[in-house]
Amino acid sequence: MKRQRKNGSVLVIGAGISGIRASLDLAEFGYHVTLMDRAAYPGGVLMQLDHQFPTNHCGICRLLPRVNQAGIFMSCVRRGLFHENITLRMNTTLSHIRGEAGNFQFKLLEHSPRVDPGKCHGCGLCENVCPIDVPDTFNAGRGVCKAVHRATPYLDPPTFVIETEYCTRCGVCAKACPAGAIHLTPPERKTFHILVVDDELVIRDSLREWLLDEGFSADMAASGPEALEKIAQHSYQLMLLDIKMPGMDGVTVLTKAREAAPGIAVVMMTAYATVDTAVSAMKTGAMDYLLKPFEPEVLIPKVIELYETFKPQDENSLTAQAVILAGGVDYYRPEAGENTFGFGTYPDVMTHPAFERLLSHTGPTGGRLVRPSDGKPVERISWIQCVGSRDLQHHADFCSGICCMTAVKEAMLAKAASAGPLETSIFYMDMRTFGKSFQRYRDHAEGEAGIRLVRARVHSVVEDPAGNGLQLRYVDLSGNSHLETSDLVVLSVGQRPSSACRSLSEMLGFSLDSTGFPAARPFLKSTTDQEGIFIAGSFGGLQDISESVIQAGAAALSASRLLHKSGRGLRAETAESGEIRNVDLEVPRIMAVIEACPGIRQSRERQDELIMHLKQNPLVQTVLFSDPMDSIDHLIRFLKEKMTSQVNRLLISAGSIILSENHLQDIGAAVHLSRQYIHAVRPVPFFPKSSSNQEEAAEGGRYAEAVRMLQTGIAVLKHAGPREETKLMIYQRALVIGGGIAGLTAGLGIADHGFDVDVVEKTEQFGGNLGWIEQTLTGDSSRAFFEEILARAEKHPHIRLHSNMLVKKLSGKFGCFSATLSSRDAEEEKVQYGAVVLASGGTECPTTSYHFGHHPSIVTQKSFSQELQQGKPALSTVVMIQCVDSREEPRNVCSRVCCQTSLRLALQLKNSHPDICIYILYRDMMSYGASESYYTEARSRGVLFIQYTVGRKPEVILPESPEGALRIRTFEPIIGREIEIETDRIVLATGVTPSFPGGMTDHLSAARDGDGFFQEAESKWRPLESMTAGLFGCGLVRAPCTITEAVVSAEAAAMGAVQVLDKHRLTFSPKIARVRVSLCALCGRCIDACPFEARTLNSELEQVEVNPALCQGCGTCAAVCPNDASVLDGYAPEQMFEMIDIALETAENRKTGRETLSQEQ
Repeated sequence: MKRQRKNGSVLVIGAGISGIRASLDLAEFGYHVTLMDRAAYPGGVLMQLDHQFPTNHCGICRLLPRVNQAGIFMSCVRRGLFHENITLRMNTTLSHIRGEAGNFQFKLLEHSPRVDPGKCHGCGLCENVCPIDVPDTFNAGRGVCKAVHRATPYLDPPTFVIETEYCTRCGVCAKACPAGAIHLTPPERKTFHILVVDDELVIRDSLREWLLDEGFSADMAASGPEALEKIAQHSYQLMLLDIKMPGMDGVTVLTKAREAAPGIAVVMMTAYATVDTAVSAMKTGAMDYLLKPFEPEVLIPKVIELYETFKPQDENSLTAQAVILAGGVDYYRPEAGENTFGFGTYPDVMTHPAFERLLSHTGPTGGRLVRPSDGKPVERISWIQCVGSRDLQHHADFCSGICCMTAVKEAMLAKAASAGPLETSIFYMDMRTFGKSFQRYRDHAEGEAGIRLVRARVHSVVEDPAGNGLQLRYVDLSGNSHLETSDLVVLSVGQRPSSACRSLSEMLGFSLDSTGFPAARPFLKSTTDQEGIFIAGSFGGLQDISESVIQAGAAALSASRLLHKSGRGLRAETAESGEIRNVDLEVPRIMAVIEACPGIRQSRERQDELIMHLKQNPLVQTVLFSDPMDSIDHLIRFLKEKMTSQVNRLLISAGSIILSENHLQDIGAAVHLSRQYIHAVRPVPFFPKSSSNQEEAAEGGRYAEAVRMLQTGIAVLKHAGPREETKLMIYQRALVIGGGIAGLTAGLGIADHGFDVDVVEKTEQFGGNLGWIEQTLTGDSSRAFFEEILARAEKHPHIRLHSNMLVKKLSGKFGCFSATLSSRDAEEEKVQYGAVVLASGGTECPTTSYHFGHHPSIVTQKSFSQELQQGKPALSTVVMIQCVDSREEPRNVCSRVCCQTSLRLALQLKNSHPDICIYILYRDMMSYGASESYYTEARSRGVLFIQYTVGRKPEVILPESPEGALRIRTFEPIIGREIEIETDRIVLATGVTPSFPGGMTDHLSAARDGDGFFQEAESKWRPLESMTAGLFGCGLVRAPCTITEAVVSAEAAAMGAVQVLDKHRLTFSPKIARVRVSLCALCGRCIDACPFEARTLNSELEQVEVNPALCQGCGTCAAVCPNDASVLDGYAPEQMFEMIDIALETAENRKTGRETLSQEQ
């Protein structure tokens, strides 16, 4: 066999969802990825979330490759990420980088995890003996765990970490560890020099004494000039700096100190009155801040954390051609400032991440909904929205974008988890349901689920004097004050730029915007102003999971395009394999190779016992033990040395290497065996026998588990037989349907990788809606951007542009679609494609509401935009009505762009006519993300916003004569009565409807949702993929979006397409379903049951067929088939029954062993 790899590499900083998505895209395309994160585990904040809306399930596994799974170990992503082209570097930060795009040299700083993951086997003995209880950080500080504990409940094998700021270094965990994985280095704190700067002597003395007691070196300074003088004379690693000092204030000292000693870490000390200054100081380079007064229990863990960060660690020098920033975001800290909600004071006030953990079955209460203060059942929960968002006082003139839907989801989950009746209330300003399915999700929550939504601002939270929980004081729309009690209060805290943003900006040279996020180029959300540095996910701005996944795909495309341009797309080929032995008819003769567990002293007694167990099966010829392997090449060399012609089956138990399908194929090629005769099982570490009955019982369980794993592997090989590989030739050409900005962007993304692309536009002109949108809300010229993209497409040697042309027919499947292109003059051309991108756009929705069409001054947003472009009409009053025919059935979708368009038009009018009166009548202003600042600007410039409800819509009053005034009547909730407004224009925001191509076959008609938009395979994890593999959607036809969002979705769709086209020839997983035609009764049950639409009925052949590109090997078809006609390769009945027998026998032996131990005790 021959397998090919590209010779480029990419550094991805941040192993959250967007970092994983970008890494997988590049790895599947053949590039090597170094994926690093400061945390001990991949997955980011999503590891702590069990449910995502709108499905209310996890689904993170859907990030993994859908078709070609040979290079990855398929398992739950929460258990870990294993891909042959991805090197995971946890507990790691970037310490240095230099070079330029295409040639970056960087150094990674590996922070000692204290528990060596290469040796740790997750036995948990260290956790059992640890005497120290600490706050459980994985559960957002709720509940306790040991100072040495599992990093997450999900990783497999488990990863253990030590909380160094709490660890006393007593050493009992190291003594208990049988693998020698724990290293508690002796304290070297004397070398960590700290400068305490405060004008109050009592504070300086106290802090110095605390630090000396902990073994640190500490000096003092009473003023800013004295501190700067000491910094000039001595080297300090940390400065504790008071903000409010006479003479030179703390912020000035910070700036000068960073200039004199760039490497010094600074923690500000502040009182409530100056906390905003402390937050601003963090943007200048401070690491953190502490609120005065504080106790040693607050200071010392922070100092130890910084000490562990800055102490010398191991550095590794590497190279990469591109860098992707995917470091995620931080959350607002609600204890900052006045803290009127009592966070940290009242235990029943928590943040929404903490509430997610409270609901989790792995959380502090095991999923039981009880009050943290006293453990009593919860009967009332209140959510407070926009805590740290949409708040000018806390420098947060932006919307975090996720909080509204998160609160609705949590309220529904709480209802489901509650053992009794539960009242749930969400206090909000605007309920921002701007996603495609979000409004229906909200309606279901408010209607069927009974979630109470209260439009109000909460002033404060205090304890109820009567002891009935917590009291919320809030003000409603009319200005009336209310008091309400609740058992739990959940704060929907906003997002903040990652704490790493500024340091990475200084190191890599990219700019930051006014909110502290990386400044992207106009319309190109995944790019920075530094060539070769790209942005993925929420690190670049405020967005939810699906948006992060999409932008990660766009960042991967940008990096891949750079590598391809620099010649890194060329392939390095592996050597051809030798001849494969034909052993199909031979009696199985099995060799078992068992890798020794790193760090565990080998016991000859245990090895002999295991050999005896395995050789009781006459099919087992040889059992070999090997030293730990450091690579797949090492394993292959060992197998080639030990393999003989007497062996025709191979069983491998290796823990150091995660064996993917490609690895097993490589092993087969090396030892001349077909893949189906090689099987790998998960290793179970077992240790030498112990003299303690209890420890021996535990070890006996691990030993029995190891035996069971190996015996099940033997059962698989015993019944293995010949298997025909399913291969598919991929047509290396792509079809893009739609010539708007999304279609042209997708076409360029594919063509820039060397693949031919046909971009088909049904109209005469390319550009779509950019024909009438000249600029965006941010003032960027969309017209100039489109002209640049069109010029590139017209000149590109791999792009054919077709105007006035339709895709008349489309058929086929993944990798081999057939399309008939039909021009206006009826000429037809039939072309084969490997991938299809649907980018046919959308248009403004037609309407008859509000007397549209009966008066010339009642216009839509599009026509009013064109009117303003043609001149400056003499207008004194303009009224804009939002959500016309939107966010209610039958079109219960938010069109996402309407509110921003109204803000753009309003500000444009104010710029040209400052005295014009503008009214915007709205239900909820959807100014999400950074567009919130334009909402603020519009209000400050006199634009009046009046809220209305579906049950009380505005009423347009037509004039009785041509000379009469056009009026609108609406209820004004603040003054509590109806008002009438005479106006020169009424501008209707009618929203967006998709332009879905007509006349298609089932391949595209099935890809359309109930509102006419592209139906994605999964809204969160596969937002651009269709259930038909190889078919992608982007732009307005996928979902309502801005121009920038359309471009980023097109880039991500192009990344998906080039992964398909790059395969050329695809060999599918050996574990896919097939049909025994002679037994099939054509009942159709398997077709209906298949969740991946991989089975169809061929009416001509009268056979059920399986599409191997879609089949995921789940086995549902085999489960529902009444006569065993549907089978799953690799899971023969005789294999499964023998494996079940082994499992049951082992379970019975365990039970007997436990009963014997109990009797002895």
